[in-house]
Amino acid sequence: MSEDVYILFDWWHATSSAGYACSLAAVYAACVAHELLLARRRSLRAAGTSSATCGSRMLAACDAAEEILVVALGFAIMLVLMTFNGGIFCVVTLGVVSGRRIARRAAAGRGASPRVHSSAHESARRFLASGSETLSERDESEHDLCHSV
Repeated sequence: MSEDVYILFDWWHATSSAGYACSLAAVYAACVAHELLLARRRSLRAAGTSSATCGSRMLAACDAAEEILVVALGFAIMLVLMTFNGGIFCVVTLGVVSGRRIARRAAAGRGASPRVHSSAHESARRFLASGSETLSERDESEHDLCHSV
């Protein structure tokens, strides 16, 4: 884990222990922020809330800006990982895990399911428990059930 490393830009060059520690802290914070933004977007989509349903151009612009921020931050984290520095790799992993844990606790505190993809897990569990049913039979029975209501 070298302390002399360029991180993402030429001007972001950690040459001392203090600079390296600050750089690691910044990368950690970026990873946590990225995971929290992703969780926020997932929860808004799961709730059916979007700027398109509100009809406001300002909300649509904010939604687009947030999406750009999430994508740009994700790509920046990927590029930071490509420095192939062990310390950075460990901090990115820790930041992602921390961000997800914080988001799950926040979701549980709001009464939402702490699992992000619980419906997918439930569907897979029901499918595996169905035993002899084939996928097409299962789809047909769910289709009939949905249209009979």
